[in-house]
Amino acid sequence: MSSDDAQPERRLPKGRLHRLLGAAWALLLMAYVVLVALATASGHAQPAAWLLILILVLGALHGLLEGNKTAVVLALGNLALVAIMFGLKGPLAALSLTTAILQALISWLFLRGLRPGKTDIITLIACTIRPERSPRERTYIRAVAWCWAALMALMSVISFTIAFVPAGAFWWWWMNVGPYALPIGFFLIEWLFRQFWLRRELKAAGPIDWSRVRNIDFLRLFQP
Repeated sequence: MSSDDAQPERRLPKGRLHRLLGAAWALLLMAYVVLVALATASGHAQPAAWLLILILVLGALHGLLEGNKTAVVLALGNLALVAIMFGLKGPLAALSLTTAILQALISWLFLRGLRPGKTDIITLIACTIRPERSPRERTYIRAVAWCWAALMALMSVISFTIAFVPAGAFWWWWMNVGPYALPIGFFLIEWLFRQFWLRRELKAAGPIDWSRVRNIDFLRLFQP
């Protein structure tokens, strides 16, 4: 048997392990969201914190299999900070800190495309859906990307701050409502304003080609 024929067989176990880790990570993330809601409602946050540690370990392993050094560093750095916060301030603080890190990472993902000569994530998505964009549209889209970066940075600061204060009503409302209500509210407000500000461009463009939307590789766009 030639080396070319044997090569797929050597990669098969790694592929299976990669898929298993990816599936386990996705399932654990869904379980983590449920446990965080229960933790903030009941005050019993240790199960969620331990699950978070397991998720970060799997994230580091997943990054190693992918050969993604950035993902490994981010996962291990987050793991170290969570473990320190868990030991010093308790599980609720560890959950707040992780939320802050995640929000800061999302803000950075927007900011990295806003540097001179770079294309931001929102422009990439918009031009994938409809490549023909006027300069006015591109200017508006880039401004929206700046707003998303600023919003996620502000949310990260709030989450980081509440990690060092006693858990109370504000902590509960922020952890259960804030991370969801603010982005959804901003998206709706921006969508309504976009219909007014770009009404001529949107009318000329016609309906959205949803097949282009389905073909967008969001994981690649948001990869650190």
